[in-house]
Amino acid sequence: MTILMANIVILSLKYQLILQYQLDNISSKPFENENNKTNEF
Repeated sequence: MTILMANIVILSLKYQLILQYQLDNISSKPFENENNKTNEF
């Protein structure tokens, strides 16, 4: 159970980081570039 909880926390943190990264760069860069970057994850 603890391993599952740790994985959920790690996934949620990664998801938050990706969302923040997208929101920071949408204003300065075209959205198509963001889609290419998110596909690399």
